[in-house]
This record gives sequence, structure tokens and C-alpha cells, in this order.
Amino acid sequence: GQKKRGFGEGKWNGFGGKKEAGETIEECAVRELKEECGLDCPLSSLLPRGRLYFTMLSDGMVNKEGGVHGLLCVSVFSCEKEETGGELIETEEMKGVWWDIRELPLQGMWADDQYWLPYLLGPEKNDILGHFIFEDKSILSSYTVHLLPSLSFSTSLSNLKKLRVDHLVFGVPPSFSFSSEGKKEKDEKRENFSSLSCASEWFYHTTGVKPDVGGRHEGLGTHNCVAHLGGNYYFEIIAQDPQQPTPPKTWMGMSSLSSPSLLTFAVERGGEGEGGGNAGVSAVAGGGKTTTMLGGVSEWVRRRREEGRDGGKVLVVGFGKKNMGEWNDRVGALGVGDWVSCCTFHSLGKNLFFEKPKIETGSQPWYNNNSGNNKWSAIRHRLASSPSAKKLRIAKEIITNTNNHSFNHNNVVISPLSLVQLTSMCQMNLISEEEEVRRLVSEQGVEEEEGGVVRLVEKMLVRCREEVRLDFDDMLWKPHVMDLEPIQPLFYDLIIVDEAQDMNPAMLSLLFRILRFNKKKEVRTIYVGDRRQSIFDFMCADGAMDVLKKELGVLNEFTLTQARRCPLSHTELARNLVPNLSTSRTDEGEIGLVTISKERKNYDEFDNILMGGGVGRGGKGGFVLCLRNKFVGHCFRLVRKGVKAQIVGETDVGGDLRSLIKHGPDNVEEFLLYLDKKEEMEKRVALKNRAVSRLRFITDFYTAARELTREVEREIQGRGGFRERFGAVVSELFWEGGEGDEFEEGTVYFSSVHRSKGREHDRVFVLHPGLFEKKDINLAYVALTRSKNELYFVVEKEKEEEDWFPKDWEILKPEQYKAKKEFEKMKIGQDVWEARIC
Repeated sequence: GQKKRGFGEGKWNGFGGKKEAGETIEECAVRELKEECGLDCPLSSLLPRGRLYFTMLSDGMVNKEGGVHGLLCVSVFSCEKEETGGELIETEEMKGVWWDIRELPLQGMWADDQYWLPYLLGPEKNDILGHFIFEDKSILSSYTVHLLPSLSFSTSLSNLKKLRVDHLVFGVPPSFSFSSEGKKEKDEKRENFSSLSCASEWFYHTTGVKPDVGGRHEGLGTHNCVAHLGGNYYFEIIAQDPQQPTPPKTWMGMSSLSSPSLLTFAVERGGEGEGGGNAGVSAVAGGGKTTTMLGGVSEWVRRRREEGRDGGKVLVVGFGKKNMGEWNDRVGALGVGDWVSCCTFHSLGKNLFFEKPKIETGSQPWYNNNSGNNKWSAIRHRLASSPSAKKLRIAKEIITNTNNHSFNHNNVVISPLSLVQLTSMCQMNLISEEEEVRRLVSEQGVEEEEGGVVRLVEKMLVRCREEVRLDFDDMLWKPHVMDLEPIQPLFYDLIIVDEAQDMNPAMLSLLFRILRFNKKKEVRTIYVGDRRQSIFDFMCADGAMDVLKKELGVLNEFTLTQARRCPLSHTELARNLVPNLSTSRTDEGEIGLVTISKERKNYDEFDNILMGGGVGRGGKGGFVLCLRNKFVGHCFRLVRKGVKAQIVGETDVGGDLRSLIKHGPDNVEEFLLYLDKKEEMEKRVALKNRAVSRLRFITDFYTAARELTREVEREIQGRGGFRERFGAVVSELFWEGGEGDEFEEGTVYFSSVHRSKGREHDRVFVLHPGLFEKKDINLAYVALTRSKNELYFVVEKEKEEEDWFPKDWEILKPEQYKAKKEFEKMKIGQDVWEARIC
């Protein structure tokens, strides 16, 4: 209805008003609806949908005493049109109009409505919990919105006794008291109220939801009441039961409570599995998901042991070795390492489905036995673009045998490297049928004649299946394609999947295989991730969380929408990409622009800031991000100025640099010529395969190799030992810290956006933001949420007024962040480029 008078005059709004003395909130909603538009809604048809808090810094609603309400608390209800009676009429206060929910008049409504009303009325019918801060009636300065599962604010009497379901546990001490007026009860009246009944009244007063009566925990000295949060999720309030004797030792830490407190999130309370089910957690960047899940796992183990059971067997599985290393360290520090094992999907597949070979004394095994009886010492480290040496040899052999060698310029089909990459993509996507392979080859832009490339890929898949040695892809792929069973029984009680958005089909298959063969059928599975941080699509990771939600039967995902890392201004920037992102911080933080001369490549201003001068708080060091790995030159420039600088993670660049110096000449001049020849050869192969992205990698890589060569040349000054020093400098150049490892103060760290995920720094610099395109929107979200205090964009500009961010990105709405898209030309010869590409 359109408000005709009073507070919010002229705006379209829901019907409602202030609660009068003696009536409930629900009765107030029914009365206001009738008074303002003539519709009758039975109390039984009124559905509680949410709670909204409004902080009005000025121009608030005037109360009866003439003061201004600084905080408004609004309970939100809905009802179905068919369940109402009466006729819609225009009253003195409101003009009611029916609207199509797809055409809501959001522009004529309060500024907060666009952030919650479409979700409440949308397909998911989310319930809402939100807080909005208005500077005045027209300016919304900040907001926090939690999207809850449908019917979260409704109550249910089911599962109240056994409560073998996911639930939050909230404890209140015996001294707790509360009245409906929000005041502490006087001591002389407290004998009429138990702490649990006071807590129930407090919960109703705070949320608008009346908890249902639960039951007693016989022998434990407590009783409860419960509010249903939708699906199988509940909010349980427990207190000491005055009708039971006090047990020798209270459970859940109740004896230490001095004030009402959230005790835990319980994921299971029984071995029968009844009412159990799996769960999903959707967390924003910097939302503290790892800390939250660690606390949940620790509490899960502790509760099982308190109840006289074993601690259970917990498996935490994830995408990255560094991430799982952090998990291992932290579960050890929490004292639950005996019950929790953490590993990557690759190591899980290797250890559960493949046996180590037996070694007979005096025999010569087929693998390198330098490390003793260890089959896995034969696994080779990945080279550039991540193929194993074994697969490259197989690819060359297959191409040669079919008379299609990649270096025969008259009859090139595909290079060994490209064949290995296509094979790897088939393995990770679990593709084997001819039509599926043909579609993938076409999607990758590889030209072929009469199915030649498809046949080569099929031959590669057959050889990989027959090969006894494993590479990383095989650890995930072979259990599926060979239908392997685990080599030992599995008895997991709880499985947690971290960074679920990064899972590819082969990882998903491995997880479901483990669940299939797990001996404990009541095993719980919880996946955690952020769909908007899915940035490994080139590794076949796409849509994994949706697959998990469907296959595991998860009805509603928990959401962690509040970023603890980022200040207000950074969050506001990222909110253009992720609208439900919010922050618990109240400080603004710094956002700045650093310019460099495009003509002179003058980085003095940028270097000065990194060295502790210029803008911001004047700190030394920083975390420099770029969409592409263009860091080596920047690193050496800073090192020559006396600043410690490193690249995060030994990327493909690091592995290839080691390979170059191993096979190249031990002389600076000859090595530079060797680089020129290698670069020209690799670019020709990439051009003939029309692998444009590969051309970018080649250009960046050989630029880095030349920068490194010149740096080593300056160090040795004509003395020998070029190869040895080259290798040493490569080792010094890369920082191998884990995701949870702290950056060293005063050091400048360079990183690709992909490798920055899971890390944070006080000062973050986004280098060459013009490289981002619309398809890189998830990468942009990651880049914008790495900083804890200062965020700077470093741009090349010919003219000060030139726009510098890509217009098609549509992220940074303020005028000062507009931009134009820049295209980089490859340095491969214009005639070759035009002939082969244009």
C-alpha cells in the first residue's frame, strides 16, 4: 500500500503499525491489515517471515512523547491472498494495490526493501533477519541481511524430545530472569518463574517466535524448549531443571554460565541416524568458515566423549594441500587430532584405493626405490601446465605412431602438451564416450580433421587406464573408471568437505564412492564453500555445491554472510558483486589509486608506497595481486632497492624455470639465445593450435626468465656458476607458506588472484585491474576481499583523466572507479598474428 500520511508518506510499504497494550504481535498485524486496507486475515493463516531492525540516525519515527525512535524493530508476516476475507479498499492511511511480485515498485519504496523483499517473495521464499542503518529517510548507509530457509520463523512440535537433528544450543544460568516489558524481574517475584520460562519469554520478545515446550534431560539435570528454524534445524534453549536433583557434574558447560550464552552448534545426537541428514554451509569471503567448522568439529568430538561414546572418526577433505595442512595443525592444537584426519582428495584417492607393491629381497622394482618401500616415490612433480612426464611420453608415442608428430609442420594435428591437457580434462570431467570427447575438443577450440584428435584422446585414456604408475589425475579418475573398492574398511562418522566449490566431477565421484562403501550408514556429510569463489573452472570445477546439495538431500544451507576481514568501504565495493555480503566491522578502511606512467614505466610512486611512504598508514610491505603472473620484474626491481620481495607459491613459472636451467646452457649469453629459440618454437605450436591463452602464458613466462637471467648476471658479474646461482635465486624468489601462515612484516608479496584465496593482508594492491573482464567476476570478488585495512588499485595511465577499469565488468559504480578495457598485443610479429588468428 502507498502511505498517505505520517512517517514514510508517499512510499509503497507493507501494512502495519505499533502494538497496542494487551495484544500480541500477531494480533497487531491482523488488526493493522484490517484497518489500513480492509482485508481480514485469520490468525491461523498468518505466517511469521522475519525480523528487521532499523537504526535511524536522524528523521526517525516520532513517539507519543515527541521524541525520535532511534531503533525500530519490525516483525514481518505474510499470508496467502486466498486465505483472506473482505475487499481491498483505500483508507485514510493507505492506498492498497495488488502487484505482480516480478514488478514490485522498489524505486518508490524504502531503500532497504530491495535487499530483502525480493528474496522473501521469490522462488526460495526465504525468511529474513536484517539490520539497516539510515542516515536520514532517504540515505541507507549500511545494512546486514541474513537469508534464512523458508519457515525458519515458524515453530514445530516434532523432534522436540529426542532432537536427533542439527540444532543450536543456547544455555541460561539459574539466575536469569526476564519480563515481557524487557526488565529484570524483582527478586520477590522470581519464585514464580523458572529460568527456562524467562528465557522462552526473552526469545519471543527478541525474535517474535514463541518456542515450544520441550522436555527433561533425565539424569542430566536440565530441561529445554525449542524453536524450529526450518527443515531439520532447531534452536534449543536449555536450563537447569529445578525438579531434578543436581547431577555431580553438569553437562554442556552449564555450571560455568554466568549469563545467557550460545553453547554450541550440535550436528548429531545419537547413533541411529534418525532425523539426521546432511548439511551445507555457504560462506562469504572472510566469513570465518574454517574457524567455525573447526569449532564445530571439536565440539562434536567433545560431546560424544561426554556422553560416554568414543570420539568418532571424522574425515576433513579439501582441495589444496596447504589448506589441509592448516586444518591438520589446528585440529592438533585443539586436542582432537586422534579423531580427526585431514587430507586432500588426491591423497585420499591414493591411500584408500591403491596398495603399495610388495618388494622381494634382491629384486629391482619398476619404480625409483630411493626412498625405500614406497610406491609413491615414482610419482613425478608436475611440469608447466601440469602434465606429468609419464603422460607426455605416452602422448608423444601415440602421436608418432599415428604419423601426426606435432613438429611436422606439414601435418600437425596436436602437440603432446595439448593432448595431455585434453586427456586430463576428460579424466576430471569423467568423459569417455566419443561424442562427449568430441564436444570437449570443440569447446577447447582445437581444430581437427575427421576425428583425428578425438581418436588420439581416446587412445590416451586407454593407455592411462592400463598404466601402473599414478599421477595426480589418476588418483581421482581410476577409482571411478575401474570401479575400485577401498583396500580397507571405512568407518567414518562425520565427513566435512572444505572449499566444496572447487570440486570437479572426479572429486565428487570419489566422495560418493567413499560414502557408498562406508560401513557406518548413518555417516553425516557437511560441505562448506562459497559459490562466488569458484575460480578453478579451468580445472573442471563448476557447480559442485549444487550437485552436493541435490545428491546429499540437503534442504537448506546455512549461510555465513558476514565478512570479518574487510572494513566497510571494501565490503561496499564487493557488494556490487555479492549483494548479501556484509561485515562485522564499523571502520571505513582505505581505498586508493596509484598511477604509473605507461610510457616511461615509472614505478617510483608505487615502490615508494611499498617501501613505507606515500599514501595510507605508511606501513612497509604489502600483498600485490594480479590476474596474470607478471611479477618477476617487479620483484627484482624492489630487491635492487633494498626491499624484500617474494612470489607466493612456486607456480608453473617456478617449475618451468627450474626445468629451463636444468636443460639449458651454463652461460648467460648462450642461455638468452636458448630462451629466444624456445619461446619462438612454443609460440608457433600454440598458434597452430589457436591456443591464445597459451600464448599469454608463454609471453609472461619468457619475460620472467629473461628478468631472472639478467638479475643473476648482475650478481655473478662474469664469474662462473650461472646455473647454480640461477637455481638458488628461483628458490629465494618463491614463498611457500600455507594458507594460514602469517606474512612477514615489511615484506612485499606478489601473487596471482588464484593463489591469493584463503590469504589476507593489511595492505593489498590490485595490479593492472584493466586485465579483468566480465567473465572474471569471481576472481574480482576474491581480489576485493583480501585486504584487512588498505586497498589500492595500481594502473598505467597515459593521461590523468583516462578511465581505467573495464566498463563491461559493471562492478565499481562510483564515478571515480569508472574504466575502459585495455587489450594487450602479443609480441610475436604482427604478420604472423594476422595470418594465423585474424
